[in-house]
Amino acid sequence: MLGLSSDQNSVTLNGMQFTGEHVLPDQIATNLPKTACYIHTAYFVIQGQDDIISPTQAAVDYFKCIKAPNKELILIPNAGHFAFMTSFDKFLEALTSKVRPIALARGA
Repeated sequence: MLGLSSDQNSVTLNGMQFTGEHVLPDQIATNLPKTACYIHTAYFVIQGQDDIISPTQAAVDYFKCIKAPNKELILIPNAGHFAFMTSFDKFLEALTSKVRPIALARGA
């Protein structure tokens, strides 16, 4: 992987393989719209609009079913799965202008 030492690359690939074997099957089997539509706290989705790893349309569809005291969907244009790194300025803006005020109002 670009910019990683061989040790870091190895650890990263091992982590991805572990996740694929142990976490992904459960994620795929879980039907969130049927099991988790009521969230009793603020709920935010900040996602790259062009995410193909966690497809944006699936996130939008799930967001629509959510019932929460506060909820907001923030799609970052021209960004993919790693929007927090590739569009860090827009991601930070979403955190500070949307999430932070709710957190502060709740005593954070």
